[in-house]
Amino acid sequence: MKQILRRVLLAGLAVLLVGTAGCGLSEPEQDYSEPPQELSIGSPYKYHYARLEPVEQHAYNAVLSAIGEFPQEIKVPVLTQEQLHNFYTALLYDNPALFYLGSSPTVRQSKKSAVFCPQYLMNAADYASMLRKCDAAADTILTLAEEKETDFEKERVVHDRLIAQCSYSESDNNPYKSSVYGVLSAGSAACEGYAKTAKYLLDRLSIPCYVVVGNSTPPGSRTQAHMWNIVQIGGEWYHLDLTWDDPVLEKGGDVISYSYFNVTDSQLRATHTDYESVNACTATEQNFFVHERLAFVDFGAAEKARTVEIAVQMLELGSDGFQLKFGSQSGFEKAQTVLFEDEGIYELLQKIREASGAEFATDRVSYFCTESNRTIDIILER
Repeated sequence: MKQILRRVLLAGLAVLLVGTAGCGLSEPEQDYSEPPQELSIGSPYKYHYARLEPVEQHAYNAVLSAIGEFPQEIKVPVLTQEQLHNFYTALLYDNPALFYLGSSPTVRQSKKSAVFCPQYLMNAADYASMLRKCDAAADTILTLAEEKETDFEKERVVHDRLIAQCSYSESDNNPYKSSVYGVLSAGSAACEGYAKTAKYLLDRLSIPCYVVVGNSTPPGSRTQAHMWNIVQIGGEWYHLDLTWDDPVLEKGGDVISYSYFNVTDSQLRATHTDYESVNACTATEQNFFVHERLAFVDFGAAEKARTVEIAVQMLELGSDGFQLKFGSQSGFEKAQTVLFEDEGIYELLQKIREASGAEFATDRVSYFCTESNRTIDIILER
């Protein structure tokens, strides 16, 4: 069954259909009832294109094949308002490099022919300059990722590096918050920028990935529109949300979280709703905590030693904190008792400091425990 794309694009999509009686568009209407061949240009994994009706796919291909030349008009099939919205939304979702396109193009059409009139946010020269900056930053990340052997390890490099170099921002004064330029060059973006940049990089690593739109409800806040990714690792599909793994801390500091690194539908639904995907996310093998042997069921000597190892890794990545994840409620409760009621956290911090050589306080620390997914986040004070 065809998936209808959401009518509210996070960037405010508003494709306008305009009648063109007397405008000279008189070519006969073609037959667009059969699906066209998918183009080799653009993203190598066009999830949203595959969900479109044939006539929408023809329009998508027409625009994608011509838009790089910055034309003022592109001939497309005659479409309904819904079809116009569907194909243009899919085009922008699938192809993050098209950040020079605005959200308010127009389409002039008669009964038999139509012309798509793009909205450009910049000229071709400015775009070329901005894209070079993006690609230079992307190449640095990709070089590190390509040294890794598995898709999980490559995905982790993308996850960690993007979070380390980008800060979350919804400010209206940030014109690039919804684009790859915002993340890779400006270093500040909203959820749409994070999700599109993850796809931009994973595309180049030949890891299937697409963006998905729904709603999310942060703790103590209202439900809001949100964008994240679904990615295929080890032959299975998982949710990946870089925005929620880049928490904004009250006292400042940069922390890399893994709470939303390769999670299932059931795990995600505690906070994310109203999304659609043809690929069910049910596997757990490539979840970060499962893969890295960090889903503790107890909190004894072995778990403490593993915690020191992962904390050292996080400090080397530039994170100001680390996470503990528990596969059992008893282990979760025991860790809280050992670390905070019995003050075992200070001994653990001393061991981490000795193992890492990093400078941070060992007599004070910030932390928060999340009951819904049984995680403890430790925030170090530098």
